[in-house]
Amino acid sequence: DDTFNITPVAGVDILAEGDEPGASDILNYTAQAVGDVDLNLGTSTVSQVGFGDVIYAGIGTISLDATDSELDVTATDGDDTVVITRAPSRAAIWQA
Repeated sequence: DDTFNITPVAGVDILAEGDEPGASDILNYTAQAVGDVDLNLGTSTVSQVGFGDVIYAGIGTISLDATDSELDVTATDGDDTVVITRAPSRAAIWQA
């Protein structure tokens, strides 16, 4: 079981690569105070305007804290199951 706690950095792309079993690996993403956040399931990336991308693989759960930002989620062309829960802190928790 792997857990990645990531806050994006300007100009730096980050790779978060989970291990088997992938369903138990977690990516905790805390957005910076400015800039919209995009979660793209097709490209396996989390990006925020003005900061480097987070590219992920083997991750079962993504927890996004985008409290001060707009969050956009792009699914794949396949059959996706996406659950977004608004947490008390206004964070979004994504799980497939």
